[in-house]
Formats: sequence, C-alpha cells, structure tokens
Amino acid sequence: MVVDAVASAAVGDLEAGLIALGMRGTATAGRIVSGQIPIAQIPAMAALPSLTFAHAVRATTQGGIPMTPSSRASRLRVERAELSSAKATA
Repeated sequence: MVVDAVASAAVGDLEAGLIALGMRGTATAGRIVSGQIPIAQIPAMAALPSLTFAHAVRATTQGGIPMTPSSRASRLRVERAELSSAKATA
C-alpha cells in the first residue's frame, strides 16, 4: 500500500523507521515520507514515535476530454458508419 506519512520531528528518523518496517521506494518532501509499505506493517507503523499521521495514497487519472454535444454526434456518426459497413460485409 502506498502511503504518505508525516514526521513529528526529524523526517530522517521517520524514514529510517519506515524502511525498517519494509517500506520501499521512499521519497521525502518537507516532513512527508511517501512509499510503499506492506499492509501487515500498518499497526507497527502506527506505533512509530516519529509518526504524526499517515494516509493511503490513491491514484487519480484524467478520464479523457469531456465530450460536448457536437463531439458526441460526431462519434455517433462514426459508429453508425462502422456498423453499416460491418453489416454490408456480413
């Protein structure tokens, strides 16, 4: 699980503690340590004295360009033409 963890003091102490628990791919920015930690180690992570709090990181993606009514109509014309062509060759 990928987490962002915030250090209560020295970020190096938190990073070292998380690495000792098996965190991989650590990166730091200010007081934040990010990386992938085994789910089974979350209770041990919560007990680290150098940890203020942590939260799971979720990836977000762009769902593509929103379609306008005219772009939908254009796409529908293309799909109809493809369907018509497929029927003609069947």
